[in-house]
Amino acid sequence: MTPLLFYFNYPSVIGIKCAIKKNEVGIDIKITDVLTPLACGFLVNEIIKYLVYQKSQIPYPYNWLQTVVARKRKSMESHNPQTTNNLLVERHYKITSAAYDTVEEIMSNIKTEFKDSIQYIKEVLIIFGATPYTPKEVFRINVPVLQENHIEANHIKSMQKSQQKILRDLFLSQDWLKAMESNFPTTNMYVMLKKHQEDLQKDESLFSLISNYNIPTNSNCVTINLDYTNETGHVCCSNIAVFNDSLNVGNKCPQIPSKSSDSKELWYQAKVYLKGFKDCYINKVSATELF
Repeated sequence: MTPLLFYFNYPSVIGIKCAIKKNEVGIDIKITDVLTPLACGFLVNEIIKYLVYQKSQIPYPYNWLQTVVARKRKSMESHNPQTTNNLLVERHYKITSAAYDTVEEIMSNIKTEFKDSIQYIKEVLIIFGATPYTPKEVFRINVPVLQENHIEANHIKSMQKSQQKILRDLFLSQDWLKAMESNFPTTNMYVMLKKHQEDLQKDESLFSLISNYNIPTNSNCVTINLDYTNETGHVCCSNIAVFNDSLNVGNKCPQIPSKSSDSKELWYQAKVYLKGFKDCYINKVSATELF
């Protein structure tokens, strides 16, 4: 049985209800804690970590992938680096390292997009397939209106307390488990964000605009609806007094720019994508054990 991984920094869930369509599974997650941009970005990233392993795009849990790559890099940077003459081991390390760097780059930029765009991100797509237009399976995250004008650091403790519950409720729900049963060979993983047009694209952004994209109607799609109500009158962080003048700038609540109701929502695709890979065994031993 595949192990379940639990992470931190999530809002709480008080219930999940699911609705199944012909080729779509809908999972509604009721969120009661304050859902800030940073919390939502963490949530999306942890779902990505879970999926790349459960959908067999990496041969081991993401935490282990991170551990073996870090261990190898530390060894290479030391004064007496471990070397190997086994070309298969070195080749597998390059593949493993490249996959890890790709996922980290995507997740880092997702956090940046949520931090900078805030109310402009409406959906996140995680697509498994040879191309985004020929998906084997699509995971769609509907993003609600996020809580404005909050200092993220003030909500870290509450997010940490509730993180295991939201993951347990999502990953152990019957429809999610059923979706995890579908298997396909290693392929590619693409990530897209749907944002408002006014959210002007920065030159350094990893996500670039693509034209006229629609999820293929015949694709298997799992939709995660983050059911959260933005409490416009609840701005708890604004009541916190800061007595040290040197901290005033860093503790100011971010001001959210207004957006036009007539703006278009467009898809932005990450310029890099994960290439799935399988484990490599040498004399019945995983190559990662020989890094």
